Amino acid sequence: MLTVTSALWAALSLAQADVPPPFDWRAYPVCTEVEAYTPTPGSLQAQQKATALLACQTPIDDLTVAEVDEALAGEAFALAPDLQTGALTVLARSETEETLSVSGTLNMPLTPVGAGRFAARLRLERMEEAMVHLILSADLDDETAPSLDWRGPNAPAIAARVEMLDGHIEHHEVYSPVHGETRRVHVYLPPDHDTASGPYPVVFMTDGAETEHFAHQIEAAIKAGELAPLILVGALSGPAGVVEDRSDFPTDLRAADYLIGWYQDENRAEQHLAFFTDTLTDWASAQFGASTDRTQRAVLGFSNGASFARHAGYLRGDVFGWVMAYSSGYGRLRSVEAFDLPHARFRFAAGRYEPGFKLSTELTHGLLSEAGYDTRLTVFSTGHTRDVRDVALAAWLAEAFPQDAS
Repeated sequence: MLTVTSALWAALSLAQADVPPPFDWRAYPVCTEVEAYTPTPGSLQAQQKATALLACQTPIDDLTVAEVDEALAGEAFALAPDLQTGALTVLARSETEETLSVSGTLNMPLTPVGAGRFAARLRLERMEEAMVHLILSADLDDETAPSLDWRGPNAPAIAARVEMLDGHIEHHEVYSPVHGETRRVHVYLPPDHDTASGPYPVVFMTDGAETEHFAHQIEAAIKAGELAPLILVGALSGPAGVVEDRSDFPTDLRAADYLIGWYQDENRAEQHLAFFTDTLTDWASAQFGASTDRTQRAVLGFSNGASFARHAGYLRGDVFGWVMAYSSGYGRLRSVEAFDLPHARFRFAAGRYEPGFKLSTELTHGLLSEAGYDTRLTVFSTGHTRDVRDVALAAWLAEAFPQDAS
């Protein structure tokens, strides 16, 4: 077993340059400000500039209140895409709010255009492939806020889903000795699952509340003959993932479990890695016939959960043969150590319009590629949303665990 040292943890750190550009490349700066910046070719600042130009703001000075109202056509919220220029205009109105913002694929405040009218305009790279979901609120969980969806004419197809599962979801509690906590785990078992008929390929997933969502995709691929019957083990995150009361935890518990260096007073990320690689894998094998073969095991995550999946595969390639990471959050690999153990295969995806996440993912993929790892990065025209996962996951799983494998 690999001993995880502080030096290895330190190998993952933020994708920041010593001298940042004169604009916030992680947001949506003004296009002309980005274009006027001339960094050293090949530098991290040059990569930050290129990233910022994928989604940047253009003027809305030409918009009048009458034009906004005409575009809204009586609604509170509207999108006006222009495929010829690659510009997406977001329009909204409110008679009660002094400020408005949107969240979802794009996260930004809207600018007032006369009394009670608001707008913003972004120039989006490869907008014809865009997958856009926006909520007229800064709160992604605000179910009362208006929302809109728009897909470009060349947007990729969402993976097929079954309406009803023939397999089933089970909810379990698994004690984690390294945490000293009882962790909640959701498990998807495929149709006709029989522990004695194993071993089954298995995917260990962060943010296990998403287990049922992905189960509908997985079962559709199994029934289509594209994917071997497999088990999905989703460990819930944050306070919802722990049976005991952790309301007194001094920081974001999910981030502390997933992110190296987030919580300095305890080795939470190292503990969570041990829970995934030792406790959870052994439990899944004993309970459900999950494979013990590293080539039949994957670790999957999104955002901060993708950061965890990335370093779980990097540090414990002896346990996980595949890493599937979407929109990696905090940190990136600064260097690659020559571990004397098998290397996982990495499959990364990110959105063009989630600048910080895309660049973090891109830098990590590039470093692994230079070191000879089997790694692939796919970039989609979307932001920090479920769209990336719903497009890429089924294909990745079918590559790792094809139904006709012997």
